[in-house]
Amino acid sequence: MSVAQPAAPLPEGYLEQEFFVAGRAEGYEADGAPDRAGFPSAVPTGEQDYRTRIVVRRPVDPEAFSGVVFVEWWNVTAGSDSSPDWAYLAAELGRQGHGYVGVSAQAIGIMGGTTRLGGPAVGLVQVDPERYGTLAHPGDAYSYDVFSQVADAVREPGWGLFPGPALVRRIVGMGTSQSAAYLVTYVNAVHPMVRVFDGFLVHGRPGGAAAIDGSWGLAGIQGSERIRTDLHEPVLTVQSETDLTVLGYWEARQPDTEYVRTWEVAGTAHADASMLTAGLGGRRDPSVGVVVGCEEPINAGPFAEVYRAASRRLVEWVERGVAPAPTDDLLLQPGGIARDEFGIAIGGVRSPLVDAPLDVLSGDPPGSGAMLCVLFGSTTPIQQSRLVERYGSSDGHLAAFEAAAADAIAAGVLLPEDGEVLLAEARSRELDW
Repeated sequence: MSVAQPAAPLPEGYLEQEFFVAGRAEGYEADGAPDRAGFPSAVPTGEQDYRTRIVVRRPVDPEAFSGVVFVEWWNVTAGSDSSPDWAYLAAELGRQGHGYVGVSAQAIGIMGGTTRLGGPAVGLVQVDPERYGTLAHPGDAYSYDVFSQVADAVREPGWGLFPGPALVRRIVGMGTSQSAAYLVTYVNAVHPMVRVFDGFLVHGRPGGAAAIDGSWGLAGIQGSERIRTDLHEPVLTVQSETDLTVLGYWEARQPDTEYVRTWEVAGTAHADASMLTAGLGGRRDPSVGVVVGCEEPINAGPFAEVYRAASRRLVEWVERGVAPAPTDDLLLQPGGIARDEFGIAIGGVRSPLVDAPLDVLSGDPPGSGAMLCVLFGSTTPIQQSRLVERYGSSDGHLAAFEAAAADAIAAGVLLPEDGEVLLAEARSRELDW
C-alpha cells in the first residue's frame, strides 16, 4: 500500500485498511451570484465516474471505538497524497478511540500530472500500476462530492468500515493548508446542500479558498474568504503565525460566532519539527529540518499539542454542544506579528513553550534554505544570561513552566496528557545555571 506521509505510527490497538471507493460524483461550478448569506453558490454540472482510495484506521477491538470519525482531505501540494493532520492527531485519536479516514479526494493524487508549484506529480496509478491501475478521477470539480460520498459511506453501517456495536455518531471533516483551502469552499458552498459532516477542523488555511470548479492557484492564497456563519455545524480553525503572514490569512480574519471559532497559536509555524518527526521517529528536534533542505533550526513549537487540544474541544462541541472558550488573536503590527523583547509573539493561544521559554519560537521564515523552508519557521535559543535574568535559576524556570502549563490546561488549549510530556521535556533540558 502506498502510505501518505508523514506516516505517524498507528496508536496501540489500531489497525489500518485500504479500500477502493467508486461511484458517480457530481461536479460543481459557481453560478455567478452569491447566495442569501453572501457566499458563493455551487451549481451542479453533471456526474462523472470515479474510483479512488481511502485509508481507514480504527481500533482493532470494535468496542473500543468511540463512534467519532475524523475524515482528512489528503493534501497533494507536493504531488502525492500527504496526511499532515494524521501526523499531528494520531496520538489523540488513539487516546479517545476515534476513527480516522484519509481520502484521496483530488485528481493529482490519483492520476499524477503537474503540481501547482510546477513540479511533476506522481499519482497512485504511476506509483503502483498493478495495485492502483483501475483508479480514475475526473478532476477536482468532482472532489467535493467525492469527499461527501466517502463521509456517507463512513456513516452507513452496511459498508462495514467501522464494524461493531458502536455506530458512527459524529463525522468531522478536516484538512490542512491546500486541503484547508478546499475545505473552506466545501463548508461555504457545498456543505449547505449536503450536510453530511457534523463539524469541521480547518488547519493552516490561507486567506483565500479554492474555486468551486476545483481550480486553485494564487487566488487560493490571496483573498479574504471567511467561513459562513449561518450554519449549525461547528467550525474550528487553528492557525499558526506563518498562516497569518506568509499565507495571508490576516485578510480573512473574522470574529467568533456561535458556530465559528478561531485559534491563532503563538510560537508556531505552518509546518514544524513535530510534523517531520511524526513520520521519521525520534524526539522533536529543530535540526530535523535538514531532511527538507532547511539549513537553520526550524520551529519546534507547540502546534501539535494545541491542535490535539483543539480536536478534543471540537468533539465536545459536536457531541454535547459545548463550544470552546474564546481565545485572543495574535497581535499584528505593520510588517507582521507584534513581538515582545525576546522576539516572542504577543497574544494568541499561549503554551508554556512561549510563556516560559528557553527558545524564541517563531513562524517567521528563516534566512536561508530551500524554498519550502519559508513554511517551517525558526527556533532560536535564548542567551543564558537573559534566562538567568528572567528566571534566576533552573528551578525558577521549572516553576514558571509548570505555572504556564497549568494556565494552558485551565484555558482548554493544552491537554493534561500533553502537559505532562512538555514538563518532562522541560526537566530534561534543565542545566545548572
